Amino acid sequence: MSAAWQHADQYTFGANFLYHNRLSPDTILMVSRCTTIALTLFFALILTIWVERRAGRLAAVIALILFAFDQNVLAHRRYATNDLCLALFFFLAVVCWNRALARGRLVDYAVAGLTVALAVCTKLSGVLVLPALAVLCLVRRPDPKVLARGCAMALLTAVIAMGIIYHGTFYHYGEVIDAWRAQAAGGHLAYAFGSTFKHGRWYFYPAVAAVKTPVGVFVALAVTALAILGRRRIAADSYVVVVPAAIYATACIVSPIDLGIRILLPIYPLL
Repeated sequence: MSAAWQHADQYTFGANFLYHNRLSPDTILMVSRCTTIALTLFFALILTIWVERRAGRLAAVIALILFAFDQNVLAHRRYATNDLCLALFFFLAVVCWNRALARGRLVDYAVAGLTVALAVCTKLSGVLVLPALAVLCLVRRPDPKVLARGCAMALLTAVIAMGIIYHGTFYHYGEVIDAWRAQAAGGHLAYAFGSTFKHGRWYFYPAVAAVKTPVGVFVALAVTALAILGRRRIAADSYVVVVPAAIYATACIVSPIDLGIRILLPIYPLL
């Protein structure tokens, strides 16, 4: 098991951990699934509070209903995977960074740095939060000196958090990147519109989203867009969620491999 851990061999390590452990596989899976369920409940709470503070109680209730009954959230909330966890930490990183930019306090930047570290460590695609936060800085245009101090605090906090998570062995993250490059070069078998392919197609994720997203969500998005265009104050703040969602969606479209709807989970809460 130690060799698999040292070489970031997730499949060998996972099999050894699950089937050659003092605890039964059923017990390990139950605890792992309960963790995802608990984080999903926490996600629902955070999303509701955030929407309520920005748009009122009615909007918060609607957002909670859309989140709680979304078929993709319902499907992944009980799996021992990191996809919904990434969606949570990606969302937290975006809203905490926006709060830090608005307030300019070092403690807010520290919290934002922690959430960024959690997003980056949860899954490799979590690094997409970094360009999203950079664009938010360009849009908000905070005081340069305050931003410089805040970024230093966020970076320090993120490095400390990642050091704790990785037990000081940062080279593991480099091995994860190398593994992803190898997978991207070799391709991943995917299916769409009657054909199979191993390398990314630009239409794959838009098609997946169109097929697996409820029609009611698209209707709600259209109504929301019309409402935003009619109210300048809301339109001025909408970039907080629109920009990160657009950056993440663009990265998915140009991805060298296509996986499935679970990759798009960080986008749904931002919409």
